[in-house]
Amino acid sequence: MPSAWIACAATASLWAVPAPEPRPDFTGRWPLNAKESEDAGKKFVLSDGSRPSVGRRPAPPASGAGSGRARWPSGVPGPEDDRSRIEGSLPPPLRGFLDAAPNLAIAGNESELTIDDGRGLTVKLVLDGSVQKDAAVSRVAKWDGPSLVVESRVEGGTQLLTRYNLMPGARRIEVYSMLSDSQHRPVTVRRVYDTVEPSP
Repeated sequence: MPSAWIACAATASLWAVPAPEPRPDFTGRWPLNAKESEDAGKKFVLSDGSRPSVGRRPAPPASGAGSGRARWPSGVPGPEDDRSRIEGSLPPPLRGFLDAAPNLAIAGNESELTIDDGRGLTVKLVLDGSVQKDAAVSRVAKWDGPSLVVESRVEGGTQLLTRYNLMPGARRIEVYSMLSDSQHRPVTVRRVYDTVEPSP
């Protein structure tokens, strides 16, 4: 073989572009696997170092006859009060971080996806890394290898970074969400969604 051909072949191999890896298919209907998912409310630590109380509030003390319904005196904390305290400190667009969506319905393709959380919130993601504004939220969505990464920001600096991965060996989605702002120490929560059926 002439040396010129060998040189050309070597040069061509240097400039060869590997074929892009196929993107994972997140479309479908995915119910929450509560047993394998973490509770965000139990992982919060406020900026002052305090942590929500753990456990159930005992029954309120019995009221005297004719005094009406038994109640806890004001100021006695319980789990629901802690959750309200955390929720009240989060920007409204990100309060859903506390309670995982019971179902995800995902439709679209590798360049654009729509995620419906089953509670009236539908988010459209353009997966090219551009900034997309939706009311008070700015979002950037893009592929990071086989992962779908979504960064959501609201005024004031609160940031929610979410990473979606297909779990190996099963058609399930693993979702890691990290919330960071000035009111709380960063919180990372892992959630798992199982598949039910593909989207029509």
